[in-house]
Amino acid sequence: RALRDGPLKPERPLGELVAAGFSSEHVKDMELAAVPFVLEGKWGEEIWLALDNFYVITRYNRSKLYAMAVFDLSRELAQRVE
Repeated sequence: RALRDGPLKPERPLGELVAAGFSSEHVKDMELAAVPFVLEGKWGEEIWLALDNFYVITRYNRSKLYAMAVFDLSRELAQRVE
């Protein structure tokens, strides 16, 4: 429940979360602050690790789904630029 309803402000070092069993495929700086959260995905629950940029987006609109839409759009734009 804490992962689902907890605050989205990253406060724990990514390395601490990785040591606790989370994985980080794209971010290698283990000193960055992160926070885990849960979303309902196509095949069930998905656990994500959010960094500061995700948190900043949720300051504009508190919805995790809105922030994920911004994230998905940014990935699509990056792919098209490449």
